[in-house]
Amino acid sequence: MNGSVSEFSPLYSIKVPVATKNGEVIEFRIETTRKSDEETMIITRVFEDFAWFLHCLQSQDNVIGVLFPPLPLRPLTSVSAAEKLAKKQVNSSPGVLVGDDFMSVCQVYEEFLRLCANHPRLGHSPVLEKFLMEREAPARIRVRKNIFDSFKKTYDDKRTSIFKDVNEDLQQARVNNEENLKLLKSANSSHQKIVNSTHRVSAAYAEINAALKQLSTLSTNSRDQAKNTEWCEKAAESCEYASKLHNTSALVSKRSVGATLQLYEGFAHSQHEMLQKRIYKAMDLENAKRSFEKAKPHKKQQAEDEMKRMESELKEMTSVTLPELARHNRQRVRAWQSSLLKVSESEIKSSRNALSEFTEAHQKMENFTN
Repeated sequence: MNGSVSEFSPLYSIKVPVATKNGEVIEFRIETTRKSDEETMIITRVFEDFAWFLHCLQSQDNVIGVLFPPLPLRPLTSVSAAEKLAKKQVNSSPGVLVGDDFMSVCQVYEEFLRLCANHPRLGHSPVLEKFLMEREAPARIRVRKNIFDSFKKTYDDKRTSIFKDVNEDLQQARVNNEENLKLLKSANSSHQKIVNSTHRVSAAYAEINAALKQLSTLSTNSRDQAKNTEWCEKAAESCEYASKLHNTSALVSKRSVGATLQLYEGFAHSQHEMLQKRIYKAMDLENAKRSFEKAKPHKKQQAEDEMKRMESELKEMTSVTLPELARHNRQRVRAWQSSLLKVSESEIKSSRNALSEFTEAHQKMENFTN
């Protein structure tokens, strides 16, 4: 297998425009156009289909050293879970809970499929074509994980943490990735707190808006009632605008910076697993070398063949992993440029509109006092 990863022209154009709730299941509508013949297929998939699709991609024979896109989180479907999350976001009365944001979920799942389709080693996969271009979802088997899998992973991580990679570039990549994983997890948590706080500010403005509208009806002095009502209504309009402004800011930040943080935290986990597989192979090679040194004469040739096979596999894995990491780093820079540009442009536009809106409201309210 050639280890070089050249520029790849995607075979498919993919959109996930709609997600709908069907009972306790979220169904994603996927629109795929195959570029070679312009054939378009519209299909429906659920989370379990995506999980099985990724499992099948990872089970192929020709994906050694591939950095797989992380599977998106399972969408919330139960009413109690959604209410708990929304309550956490606004920390207020049930009357101002944040609604379902299926657009954000669609964007995350669309990006997952786009990353798979744009990958030079996954884009040609028959697994991808079957998932995208067949109306019925592929038959799937539930991939079960139990507590022993968790114990084994913890043990393996501890065992390999003290093993140093002989390739200095990949060893440094391991060290950097472990640090990046901690930083991304912290940044993702901090950003979510910012988004939740912005939702709370939006909810507070909504409550002030409701209070002002009620206040406008309380005056009993007929001479002052008209002016009081007009002042309260204008102030209420400004609060309503501020509420929508902060809500939009939270959504844009969630769909840009938040989605990118979540994606690349997942990629850091994927990179950890990819580099772990290489360490396992290096440890197998060390064991093979020791076996060769201790082998009896009549088993020397068999031990040597096994050692050479391990060396060849590790060399092949290295030839794939290095360009794969370089491609991933370029992709990561472009993703961060795009998300930061998107949120910056949105904030600039919102600030300009807010300045105009609040300046006009201020001038009108000054006239009321004269």
